[in-house]
Amino acid sequence: MNNIIFCFDIKYEKYLKNILLTFKKYHNFDMYKFHFILTCNEDEYNILLKTINHTIITIDKKINYNCYLFKPPIELVESISRYNKLLFDDDKNEETIFINYANWSRFYITDLIPNIKIGLYLDMDILFLGNIDEIFKLSFSNYPLCVFNKIDKSIYFLTYREYSKNNVDNITNFKEFHEINPNKSKKHYERFINRINENKIIFDELNININDLKNNNAYNCGVLLFNFKMIEQMKIREKILKLINLMCDKNNSLFRTGTEKTMNILIPNNKTISDKYNFIKKKKEKIDYDKIKIIHFKGKKILETNKLYLDITNKINE
Repeated sequence: MNNIIFCFDIKYEKYLKNILLTFKKYHNFDMYKFHFILTCNEDEYNILLKTINHTIITIDKKINYNCYLFKPPIELVESISRYNKLLFDDDKNEETIFINYANWSRFYITDLIPNIKIGLYLDMDILFLGNIDEIFKLSFSNYPLCVFNKIDKSIYFLTYREYSKNNVDNITNFKEFHEINPNKSKKHYERFINRINENKIIFDELNININDLKNNNAYNCGVLLFNFKMIEQMKIREKILKLINLMCDKNNSLFRTGTEKTMNILIPNNKTISDKYNFIKKKKEKIDYDKIKIIHFKGKKILETNKLYLDITNKINE
């Protein structure tokens, strides 16, 4: 049985129907089990259970699924609260996507599903454009993760204000950034290396080899194939809390974001597979639908108004 895992709260339940409809077009449900990890209070949980059950029944009664209630542990709540204050000081102390506990619940999957060994984690802003059975035949026993979309690493250590100042918000590829601003890209790459060297003490405390950070590309975390046995052996949850609290104690944010860059720092070694399983469209880029298996609408805040998303879902719903 192939395991697929979604972690979400009540705001994202509305996307589940389209995800499952596109999945149904290319797959046999008998081969898969879906795990829905829900971050909410008890009342919301009961509402979500009813709506998820209704969605499942309307699509295919054969869908095998379980729901799990995630209650953020107090140590996570306290650490994320500290982290949020570090990122947004007195002039902008607000709740952000970085404090969304549904995002952090992916690190507690084995607490909720103790016997799971291999599982495909997916963000809720994806749709299926092809069959993904081959993913579960991959051999990666020596890696904690299989990733499907590499990102050049040096931009990862830019702060929020530097992103805005240098207008690189929508650039995920350092080569693209270099072509637009060759002088700035060189400067940022040097800064990336210097930043790692300057914070070696933090990485040493986390038992992270800084050469791994320098030499391995970063990766997008919207589609991840987990080797949960190795993730448990690495004690990732403990390291996450330690990393966040070290940054807060030293008043030094190594990055300005949430779970993605946290994972990139703590799990730099992974097996990289074709991005056809995590296709993130760039502006004006043409789509070869025959080659893409999963399309990821990363950064698109309102999917209901995204033309590409609507085109795909409308065809499925016809």
